[in-house]
Amino acid sequence: MVRCPICNWTGKNFLSFGRPLRNDCKCPKCGSKERQRYFFLFLRNFLPKKKKINVLHVAPEKGIRDLFKSYPNISYLSIDLHPKRFGAMHKEDLTALSFEDGSFDILFCSHVLEHIKNDVAALAELYRVLKKNGTAIVYVPLFNFDKTIEDCDYSPSKRFEIFGQEDHLRAYGKDFSSKLKKAGFNVRKVNFANHLKEKELAEFGLIHHTEGTPLEGCSQEEIYLCSK
Repeated sequence: MVRCPICNWTGKNFLSFGRPLRNDCKCPKCGSKERQRYFFLFLRNFLPKKKKINVLHVAPEKGIRDLFKSYPNISYLSIDLHPKRFGAMHKEDLTALSFEDGSFDILFCSHVLEHIKNDVAALAELYRVLKKNGTAIVYVPLFNFDKTIEDCDYSPSKRFEIFGQEDHLRAYGKDFSSKLKKAGFNVRKVNFANHLKEKELAEFGLIHHTEGTPLEGCSQEEIYLCSK
């Protein structure tokens, strides 16, 4: 049996999803996929229970959004360039944010940078609006390349072939950590799966993935915690 920690649905298996198909991926009730469940579990462990903090959530995933908003000590704001698509609260361009320097204690930005042409500018803005001693949780699909591959002029079909999705502009490699450091961040990598039992990894659908695709099984996923 598997269980979704976000909506508490239980069943024999999660749905297969993606191109190519990934096993035990999508919750049939809330639609969460592996990474949302993984980050939900991590954030539930990571977020302060009493300290008042300001959180900025980029391209908000519903389950993660609802978790943030359930904390009475969190002042929450979500943004997206196309706010209606994800139910974001405000329209913002990640490469030119309207917020003052040092506005947020926590930034959550998952699977966004690969869609942005100027990811260097986006990272600079995330660094700018993060408070000193704050934490930016920045995540992208990672490939087993030494260096990031990118070409914004590829056709959609070529992008799918190289990057795994038509609207991705690059495939990040092992140099992603260096990109974060160049933006000014101090970077700490955490494998939260090490804090979960094997039984829990299986129960929440965090083990399986399809060979040859970015690892979505989460059992070896590293979370990038970026501070300034």
